[in-house]
Amino acid sequence: MMDVGASRSTLPLELVPEIMQRFSQSVGCLAACALVSRTFNRYATPYLYSNLILRSQGRLKLLFRTLVARPELALLLKALEIRVYPFGLRAEELEQLEHSICEALRSATQLEALCWTRTGSLNDRVLPVLSALPSLRHLEITGDARTWSPKTLLEHLPPQLESFAVVLPDRSLISSLRLIAQRCHSLKSFSVLLQHSAHLDDAHLIDLAKYLTSLERISLAGCRAVSQAGLTPLLLASRSGIRELALEGTAVNPSALPSLAPMLQRLRQLSLTLPRARVTSVEDFLVSLAGLVRRLPFLEDLTLYASSYNRPESNPDFADDSNDSDREGDGIEASAVPALSTAEFPTRALQNPSTKQDQLDFLMCELVQATEGRLRRLRAQGVRLSARGLNTLCRRAPLLSQLVVHVSSDVTPVSMRQSLSLLKHLSELHIMADVSSGVELITEDLRQIAQDSNNLTQVGFKNRVWEVSSAARGRLGMLTVLRPDLPMYDVLPFACRSIVCRGLAGRWRPRQFQTVMLVPRWRPV
Repeated sequence: MMDVGASRSTLPLELVPEIMQRFSQSVGCLAACALVSRTFNRYATPYLYSNLILRSQGRLKLLFRTLVARPELALLLKALEIRVYPFGLRAEELEQLEHSICEALRSATQLEALCWTRTGSLNDRVLPVLSALPSLRHLEITGDARTWSPKTLLEHLPPQLESFAVVLPDRSLISSLRLIAQRCHSLKSFSVLLQHSAHLDDAHLIDLAKYLTSLERISLAGCRAVSQAGLTPLLLASRSGIRELALEGTAVNPSALPSLAPMLQRLRQLSLTLPRARVTSVEDFLVSLAGLVRRLPFLEDLTLYASSYNRPESNPDFADDSNDSDREGDGIEASAVPALSTAEFPTRALQNPSTKQDQLDFLMCELVQATEGRLRRLRAQGVRLSARGLNTLCRRAPLLSQLVVHVSSDVTPVSMRQSLSLLKHLSELHIMADVSSGVELITEDLRQIAQDSNNLTQVGFKNRVWEVSSAARGRLGMLTVLRPDLPMYDVLPFACRSIVCRGLAGRWRPRQFQTVMLVPRWRPV
């Protein structure tokens, strides 16, 4: 621990901002630094209040009480997320809290992003505050309009918005989307999260396309009535070109994917869910997807996963590791290969696929090959890869920095280390495996994987995530386990799931941190 007296006399002042910047994502460290001295407080406080994520009712009440008493702190707010609300308070206390929130937000003139998703907490008395936020560019709200009016939202919605996201909108809000798009004509990001609902359909998207001409990012989740007929006009309307596209649980036919390529020539990030077995086989889906990917010259981020609503029911290849009763597919385990030696994999083994597992390996590797080595982030949960398939995939995507992969039962810690050692830029890794596959990674295996990579900062296995740090105890790094509050993939909403796939804790907070082991790490002199 740094000696406070010594730090004030010997630490160059120009280093203090650099130190605070390193702690900018750690609320605990920033709070401690703010108490060191006035100099530390001056640099730590702006970071401490710039990005506030409220998931504690007690913290919410204390925060807004502080912001009302110290309006200069409200000026530091850049991003605010309200995902909880203390409905258990007495009526007069709720009224006072609501007044405090409105007063604090009126002082937050530098606020750029507001996320207010707690159902029932938004009302027509709060919505007018939006018009008092001149810097607001990103807005995410709950779509349950039973406690507020879409008309009031329209009256006070800042026209300078660049990003609009709505969670579980009801029919009244869906009907108002056209007016919202008309008012916020500079929207670059548009996101709708439904729960396998038909509220949003092709007619709505065709209507929206007339006004959403600046879109660069589209995210549609759980919109089962949206097909390529509605998506195509939205893509064509973008003047600058779509850079990020996320489609979960929609009715877009996989065979139509290649036809979207001319409208996605600037696409960098693509996220899709695997189709149900009754729609098409995963093999046909991967072939169609490769036809699309091959024609996307800038694609560098690809996510594939089986959502809770779009998980194939009859195809056992997509069992979730969180389901203890998952079953193995016919012929898949029969095609398992022996444990791998340190010898190199022959790539030709995948050229003539004979079993179902060989087909999946071949098609996934062909999909990666279609990116011509540009791929930097790949998240594929639900498509099992064998040991040989994993090795070939790593050879064909040497620039990968983030990888989420679903492995079959023949993958061993040795074969996994051999394959992952080919990825010299890998910084975040997550390994998925079915419970019945028998694949297990103990802490020693994770230590070895982290030891093989100089860049790895996070590693995960099934529903656990470890952080690898190289800053502890000289030449030793520390491996720390994060225990998530919720099971992965099944219950997390779409907006959170991709974050968890990356192994990040950006939209959820661990309940407990527990040091489990030390990992030797090389550190430059």
